[in-house]
Amino acid sequence: MGWDSGAGVKFSQDSQAAVFFVFMKDQQFHPGIRAGLPGFIFGERDILKHALSNITFEKFASIQFSVFSIGMLLFREKVPADWVPKVLANLPAVLVDHAHLERKAATTALNLEKYRDLYGRVEEINAIAIEELQHFQLVLDLLKKRGIPFGQPFPSPWITGLMRSVRNGARHQAIDHLICCALIEGRSCEKFQILAEVLKPVDAELATFYASLVESEGNHYATYWLMARNIDEPEADRRLDFYLDLDAQLMRLPNPHPILH
Repeated sequence: MGWDSGAGVKFSQDSQAAVFFVFMKDQQFHPGIRAGLPGFIFGERDILKHALSNITFEKFASIQFSVFSIGMLLFREKVPADWVPKVLANLPAVLVDHAHLERKAATTALNLEKYRDLYGRVEEINAIAIEELQHFQLVLDLLKKRGIPFGQPFPSPWITGLMRSVRNGARHQAIDHLICCALIEGRSCEKFQILAEVLKPVDAELATFYASLVESEGNHYATYWLMARNIDEPEADRRLDFYLDLDAQLMRLPNPHPILH
């Protein structure tokens, strides 16, 4: 996709794109891509899902800030400078880690179905779990094609730190769990964009693969965040502020392992 380098909200209108995306620009984002984590990503199917299908694309563009500005997730810490070199030097290990992340994403989605506040969203959550399992299989196929054995994952201090902060109490736990999921999907969306760019001269197949995952990661992020706000909007907004600070703290911790997160 091509991106306008100007400030603010820009829309991809690439004829090859399956949907339109809304990206927020910020100086923290990767300069080669000029777009980092989406402030909000809404494809056409998401607009339909959230009962906005009667508006035109132009109208949607004009109301993006007024409707969703308080729902934007903008990270407060950059991806560490040593992350890309570490990934490029250890692609087999990173692919194994990615396989485990997709597997865990599927099981986590199913685990969300235990919350009473999400009983009415089970089909949506199932769809995410199925898509994550499909991604898991895609990574397993890549491992097999490249002769890389599936092995033990490295622990992620970042994910562990997020999940340790989830509170007890059914409603609070559901909100926190959903926000953690949104953050993980959001960081994946951000990092997959980076990988799609930096891998082009190194491994074109992987670059294309990671570019193909950006849309679904963004959609999962948006879906989880909207679910959290649907449970309790003020509380979700308050907890997002907490989690963005926590994410920034955890991102600054040293992590020697060649992993995605």
